[in-house]
Amino acid sequence: MSPDLGHRNSYIHSVLSAKAFSSMGELLYIFGYLGVTPPEFFDDEIPEPQLAQRLYRLTQHISEEDLIVLINIAECLNAKIASVTL
Repeated sequence: MSPDLGHRNSYIHSVLSAKAFSSMGELLYIFGYLGVTPPEFFDDEIPEPQLAQRLYRLTQHISEEDLIVLINIAECLNAKIASVTL
């Protein structure tokens, strides 16, 4: 990713370890590169923001009926996870 941003290979590691800082423009480019929005990037509650964004894009043009089917599937999966963690 660092070379794609026009930096040396260790750039992202330096940013993550607070040895270097990115400009706002650079951060926006990183978000775009990753395919996530700034709120998704910083939201610790979203474990896989890239996958969530991909799912969102895939559902933008499907019918209401199909969206309801997907919502029902998601609710079933969440109920299954909740019952295992209790």
